Amino acid sequence: MKRFPIPTSLFALTVLGSFCPLLAYGQKTEFRPDSIFIYRDNWGVPHIYGPTDGEVAYGLAWAHAEDDFSTIEETMLSGRGILAEAKGKDAAMLDFFIRFFEIPSTISLEWKSHISPEFQEVLYGYCAGLNAYAVQHPKEVLYKRALPYTPEDILGGYMLSFLLFTGTAGDLGDLLQGSLPKAQELPGGSNAFALSKNQSKDGNTWLFLNPHNSYKGRYSWYEAHTKSGTGTEMYGALFPGGVTIFHGFNQYLAWAHTFNYHDMVDVYTLETNPEKTQYKVNNQWLPLEAVEVKIKVKAGPIRVPVKRTKYNTLFGPAMEGPQGIYAIRNAAIYGIKAAEQWWHMGASKSLEQFEEALAMDGFPMLNIVYVDQKDNLMLRSQTHLPQRKMGPDWNGVLWGVDTNYIWHKPIPYTSRPVIKNPIPGFLFNANNSPYSCTCEGIEKAPDSTQYFPGIQTIETNRSHRIQELLDSLGCPDSPEAIRHIKYDRQYPKDGYVWNGFRNHLEAAKPVPEDLKPIYEVLYAWNGNAEKESVGAAQFVEFAKRLSQITGVPLQFMYLRNHQPPQAQIHQALGETQHRFMEHFNRVDISLGEVQRVGRGSEIFPRGGIKETLAPTETRPLSNGYYAANGGDSFIMEVCFTSKDRVEARAVQAFGNSNNSSSAHYNDQTALFANDRLREVLFYLPLNEWKCKGYTPKSPNRNN
Repeated sequence: MKRFPIPTSLFALTVLGSFCPLLAYGQKTEFRPDSIFIYRDNWGVPHIYGPTDGEVAYGLAWAHAEDDFSTIEETMLSGRGILAEAKGKDAAMLDFFIRFFEIPSTISLEWKSHISPEFQEVLYGYCAGLNAYAVQHPKEVLYKRALPYTPEDILGGYMLSFLLFTGTAGDLGDLLQGSLPKAQELPGGSNAFALSKNQSKDGNTWLFLNPHNSYKGRYSWYEAHTKSGTGTEMYGALFPGGVTIFHGFNQYLAWAHTFNYHDMVDVYTLETNPEKTQYKVNNQWLPLEAVEVKIKVKAGPIRVPVKRTKYNTLFGPAMEGPQGIYAIRNAAIYGIKAAEQWWHMGASKSLEQFEEALAMDGFPMLNIVYVDQKDNLMLRSQTHLPQRKMGPDWNGVLWGVDTNYIWHKPIPYTSRPVIKNPIPGFLFNANNSPYSCTCEGIEKAPDSTQYFPGIQTIETNRSHRIQELLDSLGCPDSPEAIRHIKYDRQYPKDGYVWNGFRNHLEAAKPVPEDLKPIYEVLYAWNGNAEKESVGAAQFVEFAKRLSQITGVPLQFMYLRNHQPPQAQIHQALGETQHRFMEHFNRVDISLGEVQRVGRGSEIFPRGGIKETLAPTETRPLSNGYYAANGGDSFIMEVCFTSKDRVEARAVQAFGNSNNSSSAHYNDQTALFANDRLREVLFYLPLNEWKCKGYTPKSPNRNN
């Protein structure tokens, strides 16, 4: 694989000439760009050194902006609820969404009382670095009126992301379009594996990080290494607009995240009077307060004011729907401390300190899989799952006439699922129930569903496959055994996807003669999604077509064993066959022939499909091919050795830069496409970087 020379230019971070510095409102500390050093290694990963945590955040903002300023800017604008002012009508729903829940105004009122002074300096430092970059690169700034960026914008971006993870945007979108909230496609998944030194033949402790995310946009990964003079050091990956590492490691410990599906949202139908000025609760009529939600939408050279009415109720913010007024209550709005919690997690030096950080309870959701140099293993399921009362059916739309249906706080932190140091020493999570995470199978929570309605109990297709592999191969006893699981691309025979798919094939019988070519390919497929597989690409197209025809999200079609009429199955078969015949004049084509990963000149065949352990998400191209745009993304292995050192290997899907002019725009694609990782640089001291050939850059001068 070709390696490119490190870019030698870094524009000064101080404001020069006629430019004036932009300070976030309330910023008191003066950050010293001269004291910050940014080194980029051969893969473009920035290693950022600064005397203070705020100055390290300054350098992180600058380095990330060099590689993906446009996405960071969009994250900041959406966190303030003004993205549509810059991007137009396609962003209007996002602005309405965050203002519907009053996130920007809530943050402005509360953030300084909820965020410690130490972390406020980190937020101000990040804003200072990003504002300095924006001033010196004005052509990259989409919406100059939004400058300067502020800590409130950052925190708004974090809270918006958690709200989006819950699927509430889909509920609100359905209501805006005049329909009842429908089942939403589940957010992207992830895998994580932990292996104890007592279980591993090599005597080392291992963590495997394997998030499944988009390759571009607000949920794309950026790799970085930060180290401050205060002793805070961490290496890993973060999203655009992130001020610290989201998952990664330091010399003492490592952690990975997976998504969980605890039910944190409830929708209520309100009983109102005909004028919609009152609603009934506990047999009493209360005033229904109407509030205008105002946004501005870019339309050519002007910005058009747009208004929608919402209502403030005891059940939560509400709006008019197809059969009345509906209120939405979402526990994810209590996530203002998430950014600071991540910072404390990365700064921890022991399991005790790490658990103190988790006890801040800043994450509305996410599982954490943890290991450390002392060989502790832990899985903890963070969730603001509401403390609901028993009795009502919380699964559907609730009748909002009784305050007993209103919850006010999450289940206690100490009551949430946690597994520590299991025997044998192996933990995993593939977005499945947190009580099924070891080689011993399911560790049932006593009466968990009885006391905590909405807690996740479902298994995923990937967790079924892990259990299938554990049953056949035994508990992993080496990193090679875990890699065998991690890179597996076979559907489990007892998984809901495979069973649902086979049921659809049986329901298609008798098959019309003209559909037999595609049917026979699908029927002969064994559920494997390696590049050489014939049938995997055809399944992806068939399942997508069937989902579109029925209007049922793909995951729920199989998870809930939806059985469409035979005519719809035949229609999906016909459309699938037509696509392959139109573009390739054959239906028996392998996955690697049509599914590709890469950008620019680096394009490679890629295996994996949705809900395999090594998944690939794609978008169809007009020429019949499929371009990978998500799934396996940032992959990292972390090893705590018997010599008390930490070693790591990692890879990105394309490269560490979304800047097409960067040498690191696609320099990791060949590694990624062939399931290979590269060494991570962590221990190299500051004074050795020049000796190793890495060019240091100081933010106040060109080197």
